Amino acid sequence: MNKHYISVAMCTYNGEKFIEEQLKSILNQKVPVNEIVIGDDGSTDRTVEIAEKILHESKVQYQIICNKKNLGFCKNFENAIAHTKGDIIFLSDQDDVWAENKTEVMINDFDSSADVLLVFSNAYLVDASMNKLPGTVWEAVYYNKKKFNSWLELLLSGNYVTGAAAAFKRELFEKAYPFPKASYHDEWLALYASLYGKIIDEPEKLLFYRQHGNNQLGATVKVTLKDKIEYKKMILQNLLDTQYTDHIRRYSLVKDMYKNEKNKVNKEAMNKVKKCMEANREFCTIADRNKIKTIFRLCICALKGKYRKYTKKPVGCFGGDIIYCLFKRSSVETENE
Repeated sequence: MNKHYISVAMCTYNGEKFIEEQLKSILNQKVPVNEIVIGDDGSTDRTVEIAEKILHESKVQYQIICNKKNLGFCKNFENAIAHTKGDIIFLSDQDDVWAENKTEVMINDFDSSADVLLVFSNAYLVDASMNKLPGTVWEAVYYNKKKFNSWLELLLSGNYVTGAAAAFKRELFEKAYPFPKASYHDEWLALYASLYGKIIDEPEKLLFYRQHGNNQLGATVKVTLKDKIEYKKMILQNLLDTQYTDHIRRYSLVKDMYKNEKNKVNKEAMNKVKKCMEANREFCTIADRNKIKTIFRLCICALKGKYRKYTKKPVGCFGGDIIYCLFKRSSVETENE
């Protein structure tokens, strides 16, 4: 008998194409889950109907919460988690597939130390038809723990924890609740886990992380020269569209964390959070009108190692900021004129 009560918090939105396969993989675990809570964010297809049928026929306890208004994925997860009862909570997307030993391996990780608050695993990348793609989730998010001395330092540089591959203890949610508007649920939970306990990165691939539509992690198969050129164009356009807003979001996120925890956590840790906050505030200056001053300021940030400490891809982020400063803002200003 498993000594834990295992809950799964899943969020859905128009997921009728894949949800049956995902739910069946969760119900087929070697170490069974006790409860599945689904937060549906206004599906207009048969997602809820399919989920209801599968869960009703199973022996698992379940709850399907149909949101009266669209909450967005972060607040939808927060609400679903809040309705679970388990001491261990697994996060789930609607369109992946779990390896049958996922709960078994991750529960063993939790049991290895009382201080473990969060566990996340590696995962296979697969296409819509479950054909394996090159690389893994860890490779796609540039996960490299060796560059940093602690989990806090690593996670202040960016988020490497994919929610669909993560599980955590209820006490972590109680510390991290509520999730701020600027956060991603997995990012916020991981940061809090680094402040208050231990994190385990489980190298076994325990998830088939489906790539389709808007959730791609850069796993596009680039075969021909045309494919490679189109892929580079897509990356550049995405950079120009999101570079500034990503800095704003990250600054707001770390600022919320510092404000909430500065009197609860040791000063050394909070000083690191504060320095990250200040660095992200400097990165936000790419929207300033004076290009020369902005580029000079960004170069100083690079020379001081702030991009290395507080961004995932030091050269990419620095180069992206320079490109944004020179080209994107100019095009926006021209449009406004």
